[in-house]
Amino acid sequence: MNLRLALAAPIMIVAMVAMSLTATAPAGAASPTMTLDSRSVAAGGSLTITGSHFGAHERGSFRFSGDPAHSWSAYRTTSGGSFQVTVRVPFTAKTGSRKVAAIRASDRRIRAIQRVTVLGYGTDPTPPSPPVTYDAVFTGDATGVTDVTSTLRAFLESHDGQRVALAENGTYRIGQMSFTARDLTVDFRGAHIVGDQEGARGIIRIQDSTGVTLNDARVTGTNASYAWVARDQWEHGISVNGGSDITLHHPVTRHTRGDGIYVGTGIDSSTPTGVVIIDPDIAYAGRNGIAPVAGEVTITGGRITHVGLHGIDFEANDATEARSIIGVVDGIDIRHYGELPIAVRNYAVAASGSKAGMKQSLVVRYITGDSLRMTIRNTRVVSVRNNVSETRATIDFPRSSSVTFSGNTRLTRV
Repeated sequence: MNLRLALAAPIMIVAMVAMSLTATAPAGAASPTMTLDSRSVAAGGSLTITGSHFGAHERGSFRFSGDPAHSWSAYRTTSGGSFQVTVRVPFTAKTGSRKVAAIRASDRRIRAIQRVTVLGYGTDPTPPSPPVTYDAVFTGDATGVTDVTSTLRAFLESHDGQRVALAENGTYRIGQMSFTARDLTVDFRGAHIVGDQEGARGIIRIQDSTGVTLNDARVTGTNASYAWVARDQWEHGISVNGGSDITLHHPVTRHTRGDGIYVGTGIDSSTPTGVVIIDPDIAYAGRNGIAPVAGEVTITGGRITHVGLHGIDFEANDATEARSIIGVVDGIDIRHYGELPIAVRNYAVAASGSKAGMKQSLVVRYITGDSLRMTIRNTRVVSVRNNVSETRATIDFPRSSSVTFSGNTRLTRV
């Protein structure tokens, strides 16, 4: 089980057993991520969270994400700038579970955590998890010298129902690789996909698949100069075309000519359902950071920075795509969008596109950024809550029906 922590100062989670894991992040970097043995998690257990080096009498809150029933827990620091809060674990962890939990501060001075220690908890000490055993490891050229598009596709399509891996820290050169699989987990283990085909319609394209998980996928496109070329705008780092139950856990994309991540029907695919993007790291995308143009898509945590058009764009192309959109954007940081000469007006979050059909619903909550300008159009149910913009920005809801707008900082509804 991955535990993602992002509080405004160093914290410690204290528990009843001695097993511990530590991670550090340099100043200004994203908070570290640690992996806990899920067997050490006791359902209904509790965590004691302590923080220090805050300002005196600061108010803030934190929560576990991935469980909509869990509300935010508040803290208030002492005159010495410290706090201690005990909370119950809001989810049931099972052996092999990959549920993600996140704790983050909601005050206005969110800073990257420098060090965190997590102690396993439960009634008995738990031994470390055994190393992951893979059903297969890809043996193609991991030096990046030769193209492995065909061999990698064949490898991924021949291991349904299995967990496989790429070579640790390998580099793989591909053109455009589309694959279809069922119940497949792929661990990248530091491996890096380098695209070499300008305008490829998805450097990695998950086509009409079911139950596919990519862990720590890292993809770099051909847009080293970070420029806008309209004819090449389909070169997405990762493209999810149709399918169901697709999870991208900590996907990293750089220098794509199109979107960092695209989710939609593609040319001839079904409407995607159950797509979850956890802790994305998107930078230097020539078009959008993430573009869910159809289907059910949840984006939680992570960051988007330096993109040509919009941070996140729910832009349906037609009425059918519009009616399929159920979107959730939760806890992501978005900044430096609209940097290329593509559109007159750019947005941190946009939901426009076809006017022929109404999108079903869109939730935007707990996101941060330098200027969170948004437009959410033609949507039946909209909730925009508890978002924090560093500078004043506006949000509009043209032709949207039921709108909840509350708890936002430096955002004005127009």
